[in-house]
Amino acid sequence: MHDVLILAGMVVADIAILAVWWFIGSRLVPAEQAPASANAETEKGVPMLHEVLTYVCFFLLAGLIIECMAMFPAILVRFGWS
Repeated sequence: MHDVLILAGMVVADIAILAVWWFIGSRLVPAEQAPASANAETEKGVPMLHEVLTYVCFFLLAGLIIECMAMFPAILVRFGWS
C-alpha cells in the first residue's frame, strides 16, 4: 500500500509539472487578437523567457540524470546484482 501512495504522488507531481510547463509555454505565443502595441510589448520579453526556460530545462535534465546515476547502485544493492 505504501508503494501505491508513492506512485500516486509521483503521478500527481508529474501532471502538475507538465501543467506548469504547458502554461508557461502557452504564454510564449502572443494572442492573435491583441493590438499591435501589445504584441510588441509581449515580444520583448519572449527571448529572455525562452533563454531562462532553456537553462531551467537543462539543469532539471542534468539533475534527473545525476539522480538516476546515484540511485542505480542503491537499487542494485537492495534488489540484488543478478
